[in-house]
Amino acid sequence: MYRSSLSPAAASNLLVATVIALSAPVAARAQAPDLASAKARTIQVTAVQWGMLPFAQGSQPTPLERLSTARLRYEREGSRARFEELSREKPPKNYTLASLVSDGKTVYELLGVRNQFVKTPLEPAADGSLPMRSGFGGPGLRVALGWKSGALEKFAPAPGETLDGKALAVYTRSYQTTGQNDTTLTHLQKLWVDPKTRLPVRHSAYITSASGTMEISRTEFSDWKLDEPLAPSLFTWKAPEGATEFKPNAGRPPLLTVGTPAPDFTVAKWGGGDLKLSDYKGKVVVLDFWATWCGPCQVSMPHVEKIHQLTKDQGVAVLGVCVWDEKAAYEAWVPKNRERYTFTFGFDPAGRGAENIASKLYHVSGIPTTYVIDRDGKVAAALVGFNPGGDTRLEEALAALGVKVPVDVATGK
Repeated sequence: MYRSSLSPAAASNLLVATVIALSAPVAARAQAPDLASAKARTIQVTAVQWGMLPFAQGSQPTPLERLSTARLRYEREGSRARFEELSREKPPKNYTLASLVSDGKTVYELLGVRNQFVKTPLEPAADGSLPMRSGFGGPGLRVALGWKSGALEKFAPAPGETLDGKALAVYTRSYQTTGQNDTTLTHLQKLWVDPKTRLPVRHSAYITSASGTMEISRTEFSDWKLDEPLAPSLFTWKAPEGATEFKPNAGRPPLLTVGTPAPDFTVAKWGGGDLKLSDYKGKVVVLDFWATWCGPCQVSMPHVEKIHQLTKDQGVAVLGVCVWDEKAAYEAWVPKNRERYTFTFGFDPAGRGAENIASKLYHVSGIPTTYVIDRDGKVAAALVGFNPGGDTRLEEALAALGVKVPVDVATGK
């Protein structure tokens, strides 16, 4: 998932899109699960989701609890779809059951916690799945519907298991990420499939750290119906009574577009002197806005350092500008991490003030946000967030400027 933290001003009203990260070494095609749902034109299925209910910051996660039952209808042709949450256990106050409708051109999603809906042009992800900001679909849904064979090919056979007295085929996929304080996290997805019907029965996701293994989500599937006629009215959106449209970018200017001259600025450079953007004209600049308190920023740091190591001899300057932060926190953080992160650091003296560089000059509303600036001082790319499971957007932007960076640097493999 592309992770980012919000600016102090935007934290209360910016909804961060939930994108499920499914990046790992690709298993051989012959090993991929052969799901009947991957070939069906129309699909109907009931999914019961289990997960961790919200818990107070600093407390331990609760065991898995049943969260919701959702009925899903999906028509592959034209990417028309309807997902409805039928019930939810222990819903937040004033919660409205979530839903998503795609008419093949536009996606409408009702956000249960707000009783607001988001309207966006249909832009399926690389694996063919539809965007879900509320996240109630989860990774299990993407796998079970077999959006495109590419997502399934990353699963490899594992020893079969018996669930509820029934022998099932099992497929797994795993990858590692780096958590806070450089801890190694191993992610495992597990898919149980009925060998007779070739349809998923359960999907679970696990995370293993030094403290042990924890199941973080589970989806159980039943009542599969494939290739049955679906009424066109199922894919017509009608806003529920009282629901209003939510516009996450209302009142905020968009990020600087490609070709825009990058605004010059001067900040205090770590080690002494000034860090002035215009001093780097003639080089390709990777400008990373971050903060010491920003968890996603810390997760992205190893990736930024690898980019620095691989490109520093190719006329590329990596600049990490700390924004929306306290000077004392910055001055404590850098010495502790200087051996690991060797690119150039700077601190915006405006801190959390309204005149901060990130918001005022570069229209940043969430961090990490990374700009790639070309040799003429113009914006070549603007990237928000970081996907720890595999993120190649920065490499691709640099490659477009003639910088050679191995694509697999994003996963460290």
